[in-house]
Amino acid sequence: MSTRPQIVGIVLVRNEDLHIERALRNVLDFCDTIEVADHGSTDRTPAILAELAAAYPKIRVRRIADARESNEMLQPYASTPTWVFGVDGDEIYDPAGLARFREELF
Repeated sequence: MSTRPQIVGIVLVRNEDLHIERALRNVLDFCDTIEVADHGSTDRTPAILAELAAAYPKIRVRRIADARESNEMLQPYASTPTWVFGVDGDEIYDPAGLARFREELF
């Protein structure tokens, strides 16, 4: 675990195959790590997440049975200089704004 300041995106998804790829690509440059919890998707979401995780090592995917399990993904970051960024599976942010915000944080 890094001791330098970092931004970790946390994403809880379920059946987001229409939007998840775009949403994750949108925050790739902003986040140092992206923790994705797939809560029982039955559409193409798991396949899309697997492809993205294979292409981008900073994306870590875990299938969960209960939404509360997503909290466990943040435990390794406790007491570290980490800023947690909640990402929704169908939200898109202004890339220039994210870049400016990242500079302001660090």
